[in-house]
Amino acid sequence: MPFTGNRMFKDDPRMIVGAKGCYFTDDKGRQIYDSLSGLWCTPLGHANPDIVAAVREQIDTLDYAPGFQFGQPLAFELANRLTNMAPDGLDYAFICQFRI
Repeated sequence: MPFTGNRMFKDDPRMIVGAKGCYFTDDKGRQIYDSLSGLWCTPLGHANPDIVAAVREQIDTLDYAPGFQFGQPLAFELANRLTNMAPDGLDYAFICQFRI
């Protein structure tokens, strides 16, 4: 929580327990409008049914593929789609994994 005042948070914690559409739900049941879209991560809304279905389908097929000594077809498909959208001269994509 890098941008949170610790003293203020300890006095009155603000806990998010759910999200749907463009609203968060806090632990007191209040709906809070997500005006930042998760800082660029959720412009299509939280729990978007199309995205949930796509993620579920992928997890049912392959939930994780190691990035060392193995490839994964959808990573190559994504790289090709990205480079096809990019301006001329930008014809490489590097897909990496990160953890939160």
